[in-house]
This record gives sequence, C-alpha cells and structure tokens, in this order.
Amino acid sequence: SGREGDPRPDWKAWGAETFSVAPDGTFWIADTAVWPNRMLHYRAKGELLGRISLEGTVVYSYAMVAAKDSLWLLDISAAQPHLVQLSLEGAVLSNLEIPARS
Repeated sequence: SGREGDPRPDWKAWGAETFSVAPDGTFWIADTAVWPNRMLHYRAKGELLGRISLEGTVVYSYAMVAAKDSLWLLDISAAQPHLVQLSLEGAVLSNLEIPARS
C-alpha cells in the first residue's frame, strides 16, 4: 500500500490486516491502510491483478479466506459483526450476521 517515505496523507495508523493465498497461487490482501478499504489481488511474483473496493461492504477485514471462486471476509468492526462472501469481482454473494453471545 506504499513505501516508507512516500507522502500518503490518507494513511491510517495501521496497515493491511490480513491476506490469503488462493488455490491458483495468487494472493489477496485486505488493505485497511487507505479509505475506502480495498482488496488487492496479486500474482505470486508481485504483479497487481486488480482491486475491489470494500466501501459499504466491510468496515475492517479481520480474517480472510480466498477460495477457488470467492473470498470470505470476517468483519468484526461493523456495528453487527458479519461474515461476507464476495465474488472474485467484488459482488456480495452472501452476508451472514454473527449474533451476540447470550
């Protein structure tokens, strides 16, 4: 999400929280150091393949799994924690709220 010394006034005080290696060997990074938060998709050798905005979908991706055909993100910072399944293009496939413990 940047290099040390690069001017980035939009940076938050932390960086990417989580990443996952996909079955095809590419990897996904949940970049929470910018606004809006985003998913970055890379080849194993570092070539950027794409970006997905998480604006309005995920507040803060705490954990992630990259499956063959979708991404699973655990958002524990939303008002109601939830598990979101995204297509590899960023469409919301499912959104499962996590109930509070009783």
